[in-house]
Amino acid sequence: MDRTLDRLAPLTGALFAVLTLVGVVGLGGDTPDSGDSAAKVVAFYTKHQGQQTAAALIAGLGALALIFFAGTIREAFRGPTAAAERRSSIAFGATLVTAAGLLLMAGSHFALADNTHKIGPQAAQSLNALDGGVWMMSFVGLAALLLVSGVIILSTRTVPVWMGWSAIVLGIVSVTPVGFVAVGLGIIWVGVLSVVLYMRGREATTPQPAVAPPAPAPAA
Repeated sequence: MDRTLDRLAPLTGALFAVLTLVGVVGLGGDTPDSGDSAAKVVAFYTKHQGQQTAAALIAGLGALALIFFAGTIREAFRGPTAAAERRSSIAFGATLVTAAGLLLMAGSHFALADNTHKIGPQAAQSLNALDGGVWMMSFVGLAALLLVSGVIILSTRTVPVWMGWSAIVLGIVSVTPVGFVAVGLGIIWVGVLSVVLYMRGREATTPQPAVAPPAPAPAA
């Protein structure tokens, strides 16, 4: 049982990517902006309460999967030197910060979707403004994760080098005005890394065929 769980552990990253994209992009969709009127906020969340509640719950499950993937990240990136240990610790911490930020987003969104029809319009508008700003925590965490992962990959070649360069590019772009695009691609990057680590682990545990010893030379 333990061996099976250890072997499947890297796939929690892919699970995070799927759940987050389904919850935030697929179900969350185009929600009211922070500056929209109270009437628009109330009308939207009253009409789409079930869908937005489901979006928040699925995103929360994505955060749960990412917490477990943090352990895989730390194990995969650890090394024999102090510098390698420091970088793997940063990657581990950045993964947890990203998960906490995603959970904060999911929690505020759930509160908004579940309570809009129970509270006053001005309170709903204020909660919507808060919901529109809590993304910063997860963005910063993911940017740090991408940047430090890129450095680790380029210095250790633990996974294909193209993943290191792409992580650095996405990490840099994620803190620019078009960061939302980079963060979406960064989530996919985490899913790809998850699959790569899973395949690497499976190859390491696959027994190799025994090589027959060479036949003795014929006697003279």
